[in-house]
Amino acid sequence: MRLSFLILFLFFFISCNQRDKMPKDVYSPKKMEPILLDYFNAEAYAKELHKKDSSINDTTESLRLQQLVFKKHKISKEDFYRNFNYYNSHPELMAQVLDSLIAHHAEVEKRIRKRLFFKEYE
Repeated sequence: MRLSFLILFLFFFISCNQRDKMPKDVYSPKKMEPILLDYFNAEAYAKELHKKDSSINDTTESLRLQQLVFKKHKISKEDFYRNFNYYNSHPELMAQVLDSLIAHHAEVEKRIRKRLFFKEYE
């Protein structure tokens, strides 16, 4: 009886441990961060262009800019979406990446504000 509980416990422990490991074809958070940053910036830029000029189709522009992001990072559209879907299905990993992006954004904003408001002191 004890042996069966021990085997059952080990089975669950091993299966849970393997589930937490990222597949080899999924990008690490460190590699995914700059890709997502550029992807989100491209999406925002396409929407801003459409707001300024309604003749620009934001969906078409978004797809064009996405292709530039994929080319810049030397990945395919399929690779991106496979990784993006993996991160979406693992909220703790996505939260880690998004937290890093937010911290990066805050740092960039801080540098810009410093440059704008203290320009005469440099």
